Formats: sequence, structure tokens, C-alpha cells
Amino acid sequence: MGLTVYLKVDDKFIEFPSKKYPDHLFKVGYFRSSYNASGINYVLESRGLPTLWDVFDAKPGEFVPDWEKSLERANCLLTDLKHSFEELPYTVLSIIYGPWDSVVTDPNRVLTVFKQQKEMKPFDQFFNRTGFFSLNEPIQVHAIIPGDRTVYVVTPITQEQIDYYVQALEIVVETIEYVLSEETPAPSLHKLCWSS
Repeated sequence: MGLTVYLKVDDKFIEFPSKKYPDHLFKVGYFRSSYNASGINYVLESRGLPTLWDVFDAKPGEFVPDWEKSLERANCLLTDLKHSFEELPYTVLSIIYGPWDSVVTDPNRVLTVFKQQKEMKPFDQFFNRTGFFSLNEPIQVHAIIPGDRTVYVVTPITQEQIDYYVQALEIVVETIEYVLSEETPAPSLHKLCWSS
């Protein structure tokens, strides 16, 4: 299930830059693409930690969380995430195999597909239906572990990635604190909306 999260009062969405991290993709009131392979929920889940679903005891659609309990859980999760990165400074890429746009059956085809993606170059590092690509900076691989229809690749996590995820959770905490500081409208009128 998708998880781009929005804060809402009545029919008005609330979203503004974080005071601490104004340029971050997460905003107070908006938790960006938390579900995808580089999203916060994927990272939390891959580290055996609770997700944003757990922090807010989420219900599908719109709902009013218990903001006080959510704050407590978010602060605990932030501490646990920092500890997890200190203990295991790695990340996991999940490469799901099949069905793909093109079936690659030999090394020549692999290099042809790679060349095509390199020429398109939408980003320096990206994942699409054709595969995972790191075009400018090669990735350092510590393990390749096959699973059921998925290959897991363990790579070092960069300080920039760690900062992104820690700051994202700090913005979740900032959002909850914002809601709890509001007298009008009361916190009980602030809802979270899940993208799907």
C-alpha cells in the first residue's frame, strides 16, 4: 500500500518547510513517497524497525491519530533508527525479477540494455523495469542474497542517506509537535491522509 502522507484540517492540506531542514523533501504535514524502495518505510522495515504505519497506528484513508502516543512512538523510532545505522551502516537494494520490459538471455543483451539506459540517463542512480543502474559512481557490493523472486544486494549506506532518513523522522516528530501545539483548530481535528 502506498504511503505519501498528508496532514489535513477540514478540506485544507497543511504543508510547510521544516524549521530545521527547510530544503528536505519531507515537509511539516507531508511525508514524501514513504513506500518506495528509497522511502522511509522500506528502510525502516528492512532494518526490522516499526514503520510510519506503526507510529500513527494507521488506518486506511483519512483518520485522526492519537497524537500524544504517535509522538512517543516517533521519538523512540528516531532513537532506534540512529542506533541501527551506527550498528549496521548498510542498506539493502531489492531487485525483483520478472516480469520485465525486456528479457535478457545473454551477456551481449545485458551490455546492450546497459548502453541504452546509460544513453537515456534519467538520473545518476535509478531503478526501473529494466533494472538497477548506477551510472557515475559504481556501487560497492558487500553481499548478493537471492530470495523468492527477489535478489537482495547489501551496500554501504552513505552519510548523506543516513542524514536524509534521520531528518525525515525528525520532520515527522516536528509535524506531530506542530499539531499538538495548535489550539485552533484542536489537535483532534487534524487528520492524516494516506495516498492509497
